[in-house]
Amino acid sequence: MIGCRSLHRAAAVVAAAVLLPNTPYAAGGDPSQAGAYCPLPEPGQVPQCLAPAKARFGDFFAAVEAGGVDDSESLQLEAALAGSGAGEEAYLALSSLTYGYYRLAQRAAADPAARPELAARLDRWNQILLRAYSESESNPEFQQAVRLAAGDLDSKAPGIAPRGSLLQLISQADGRSSGMRGALEGVVGRIFGEEKRE
Repeated sequence: MIGCRSLHRAAAVVAAAVLLPNTPYAAGGDPSQAGAYCPLPEPGQVPQCLAPAKARFGDFFAAVEAGGVDDSESLQLEAALAGSGAGEEAYLALSSLTYGYYRLAQRAAADPAARPELAARLDRWNQILLRAYSESESNPEFQQAVRLAAGDLDSKAPGIAPRGSLLQLISQADGRSSGMRGALEGVVGRIFGEEKRE
């Protein structure tokens, strides 16, 4: 029997794919090209498409594989993600941070002693990725890449962050945005409707 969490994860991946009608990546569907999100690997596979990200953020990847990351090692990625998805570096940072999140979540799940510190860092990264998503409304391709990364993490990484998964946070933000748009449209409709009746 399929559990609720498995169904939720499957639905999240399907939802992410539906939002990307032609390709789950930018750059013509090739995740190894500039301006593309590199998805998380299947267990036992080496993510070849991360090569450009590793070349750009080598210190970050070295820290991730050593089991931890400090603020100085993630500042470059955070700065790249603060640019509203503009340019190739934002995609490299997204792929890097997603992979780092995945590896640290695995470590936190396996090591209860390290879990509080790692969970706090993953929570911070959730907020950074959520901000990158929210601030890139003018770049729907990048928003879709962030949503795909969120679905990737939801389906492959252990759930560690205390304030919910990135996918949940994005869905909540989209819900608030839709609610605000609906309310504004209602106000505008009433205003213009009243003007027409006068």
